[in-house]
Amino acid sequence: MIHRIVIFTLSLTSTPALAATPLFQNTQSGMTVEQVLAAQPIANAVNLPGSGFGPSAPCLAKIEKYEIGGANYEVCFIFQGSKLSHVRVELNRDPSRFDYMSVLTLLRSRYGPELSEGANELGRKAEWLTKDGTNIALHFHNSSLIQGLNISYSDGAKAGADKL
Repeated sequence: MIHRIVIFTLSLTSTPALAATPLFQNTQSGMTVEQVLAAQPIANAVNLPGSGFGPSAPCLAKIEKYEIGGANYEVCFIFQGSKLSHVRVELNRDPSRFDYMSVLTLLRSRYGPELSEGANELGRKAEWLTKDGTNIALHFHNSSLIQGLNISYSDGAKAGADKL
């Protein structure tokens, strides 16, 4: 009986921890604000309001100017609780279809063909899922209701959980 307990205890302690999902550059899901700031020295700590969950979670670290394809973007590291949950990269000006196509081409060259790409009344969207489990979504909104171009990086395993 004692041997079974010892074996069971050993199997529990030798279970590997879940790996963090790579997000933007050298950041990973689950990092603290301090870890993100250390990994991204050009980022600054900020305290933007948010509800703490989902798309309105707070941006606690930010890169004001990050160049992609000759255009300036803002990078926002978004946390749920004290852990990095996703990263949003947003164009710092009103977007054009050319901006969308430029970023789409760059993302294709880095991650390969997208899983999906399509349009609706608000704009266009393309999505990738990397072999490491990162969900990447490119959003282009150019309507009278909303304008913007952003790329979001999130944990692909968690990306579909909100639809349950």
